[in-house]
Amino acid sequence: MLNQAQRNGSSANEVSYTYRASTGQSGPIQPGQTVGGFANGQASSITVTAQSSVAPSSDASAPATATPYGSPGTPSASGTNGAMNDPSVTLNWSSPSTSTNDVRTTKIRISGGAWETVAASGSRTINTGGYEQTRTIDVQTFNSLGTGGPVASASAQSGKKGEWTTTMNPGVVERSCSYTLGGANYDPNRFTCDGKGGNQPPWMYTSDQGKIVVRCYIDQSDGWVGMQRWWRIESGSYRNVGRYIIAGHTYLGDPAGIGAPRC
Repeated sequence: MLNQAQRNGSSANEVSYTYRASTGQSGPIQPGQTVGGFANGQASSITVTAQSSVAPSSDASAPATATPYGSPGTPSASGTNGAMNDPSVTLNWSSPSTSTNDVRTTKIRISGGAWETVAASGSRTINTGGYEQTRTIDVQTFNSLGTGGPVASASAQSGKKGEWTTTMNPGVVERSCSYTLGGANYDPNRFTCDGKGGNQPPWMYTSDQGKIVVRCYIDQSDGWVGMQRWWRIESGSYRNVGRYIIAGHTYLGDPAGIGAPRC
């Protein structure tokens, strides 16, 4: 705003002002007025011209350069845990909308590692190499001047190892014939399992109370009673590894009820 000497005889209310920007914007302006419509991060030179309504004269200021900017805002972060037997996690991020914030750059950091520049939103699936392992993500956005906003954080855990240990249930059976996949291993006429009787493989005996390790199940017919649900016998079991045992003959019961996956 011009002072009295600079107005060259014009009163303050006889002088008006206009501005013109190197980026193309122009129009009337009042002293102290804020003018919008400029792109964040783009430098612009502004020239203000004073015009008198009573004197055919005008004065233009020297150009002044400024770079507009806004708040980078606060991003969001979330994590998705791994499913049963899944050693991976998924970490997600999202930046504020550029219609409401000045977001020039988005960076993430995984589990305290180095910061890396990424797209405004996305996800990262990480194989942790183990079960029930936690991984974290930090997200930060930066405006057109490179000023960072608040950091958002989240974490996720890889899936549980779907492994259970059980034994035969003497309250249900005395012994159980372990089956092959799609097999008809029990002979109800001779009471044999693959032609064998007594406490020997492929029988499973409750009196042994031997350890049975299981991770998944199948549904198949036993060939004489009908459709049954079976645990697959895994490494670490006391016998018949790789074969199948009727789930209801063990203490674990129904595999689906404890979240076990199908084989």
